[in-house]
Amino acid sequence: MRPTSVKETLLSLLEKEHQPLSAPAIVEWFSRAGKGVNKTSIYRAIEYGIASGVITEVLIDGTCRYFELADRAHHHHAICTQCGAVEDISFDDESIIESVKKQKALKGFVIQRHSMDFFGLCMKCNV
Repeated sequence: MRPTSVKETLLSLLEKEHQPLSAPAIVEWFSRAGKGVNKTSIYRAIEYGIASGVITEVLIDGTCRYFELADRAHHHHAICTQCGAVEDISFDDESIIESVKKQKALKGFVIQRHSMDFFGLCMKCNV
């Protein structure tokens, strides 16, 4: 598989998935799909995507790295505490963000970005 093909396949995978994927999950997908790509090439493709602004890194609990396409609409994540599955959550959080910004502005704090994650059990683990 040629190098650009790895990048193209990675972007295609992230586009069809509706949730962030960890690097090991991406490597496993390439292996199961019989793509014959070594792990180093996949990690380089991920880092290239981040550097070029096409892929966004999502940090869960500040330590677990997941990846998704950068052009997706603003959203948050629900993380299963048992199996580690990550699912997207979309809701209108503008009123929450504006309220927090106003509170912090009174104390001189300027919010530059935010992150909101929800932890619990996914449907598979909640049986």
